[in-house]
Amino acid sequence: MRGVFVKILLWFWGSLVLVALALELTITATSTPVEVRVARFSDAVLSARAKGDATFANTDARNVGSVGVNNCGSFNFPPTGPEFAVTLVGGNDGGWYDWGTWCDDRPAPVEPPEPSPWSQP
Repeated sequence: MRGVFVKILLWFWGSLVLVALALELTITATSTPVEVRVARFSDAVLSARAKGDATFANTDARNVGSVGVNNCGSFNFPPTGPEFAVTLVGGNDGGWYDWGTWCDDRPAPVEPPEPSPWSQP
């Protein structure tokens, strides 16, 4: 009886290792490289939502659907411009920074309705 248990245990662990190996090989063979994912990007390359800065070098982003940098900072909207600074060092390609920075999230002002007339009961 003990020999059957050991055989079942070995078959179980052996099959588990084979399934894990097949899964790893499948993921490795079918994953898309980062370069291709950026080339198929359909939104902004950088979406800045904080104060700070970033430096870009050798960044290729093609077929970007909207503006390259959606830069609203920390949403204080100072008159001096965005609160997040973008520095381009060199080697960037694809035209993703041609338009500069832009903020798509500033809410449009909505006028309140006229107050209703006061009437006493």
